[in-house]
This record gives sequence, C-alpha cells and structure tokens, in this order.
Amino acid sequence: MYGIVYKALEEYVIDNFDQQTWNGIKHGDSNTIDQPYNDSVTIEIAHKLAKRSHLPVDKILFHFGEYIVKISREKYLLIMESKEGNLKDYLLNLPSFHNRMLLIYPKLTPPEFKVTAVNDTILMLHYYTSTPGMKEYIRGYLNGLVNAFKNKVVVEHVMSKQLNRFEDVFEISW
Repeated sequence: MYGIVYKALEEYVIDNFDQQTWNGIKHGDSNTIDQPYNDSVTIEIAHKLAKRSHLPVDKILFHFGEYIVKISREKYLLIMESKEGNLKDYLLNLPSFHNRMLLIYPKLTPPEFKVTAVNDTILMLHYYTSTPGMKEYIRGYLNGLVNAFKNKVVVEHVMSKQLNRFEDVFEISW
C-alpha cells in the first residue's frame, strides 16, 4: 500500500522507542507516504530496529503486523470495513482489495493474498511475496485483525515454501 505501511512502521518505532531511533533506521527519505510499498523495506527496518533494540527480528515483525491494523483502524477505517463487518468477510475480500489497489496505483508491487478451503469453520490464507522472512509480520497482522474484529479464532501457520516467490499459509478456524 502506498505509504500506509511505512507510516505505520514510523509511528510504531516512535511510539515504542523514540524519534531518534526512527531517524537512525528509516529507509531513505522520511517522506515515503507517496512511495509504493515493498516488503523488503519492512524487513530492512525490522533488522535495523532489532540491532538497535536487541529484540528478536521476529518479535519486531509480529508487532509491526499488529500495528498496521491499529493504524488502519484509526486513520484509514474504510480499508478495514468488510461487507458483513466480520473477520471472515474481511479475509475473503483481502485479495480483491489488493487487486483494486493495483488499478489505483500502477507502480505498486503488493504482496498477494489468496483464500482457499473455505467453509463455515475454516479458511486457508496464502500470502505470497518476493521477500523472505515475512511470516511473523503476517502472523502479527492476523492477530491484530482477530483483536480488531473481536473474533474467537485460532490462527496457525501451516506451511512455508519457496518456488518463484515465498509463500506462507495460515489456517484460520472458528
């Protein structure tokens, strides 16, 4: 997403550390709100923050994922709205949302989501990216969504693989 993720990362670092920490780890120009999002920048920022804070990279990525949900709910509520106002519909619409973003922002290279094995109690969310190491970010994002939608669900990472790109699969059950 154009800059929304960057802005959330900036706010997370400033809120949980300080401005000086953000200034020391930010990617390029601080005015990234108009720049196409790329997962590799999230990984780069997480590694820099881990080095400065002595926290595990996976923990930072998990918190980044949760924080993007928090910022989206606070500042970009339309992004968070789903047809029925529940987690399942939000996740079912996530692939279409990213496809629509490509129409609006042609330079965007977003990760790809796909939902399979849908029934009343379970769905499989596939996350595809060209950047390795995003599993904990997506796990945090899903945890943030579970909390935002106040659903009682179990999210389990069931598979990671790499072919032409990286894929992580999460089972979400009600």
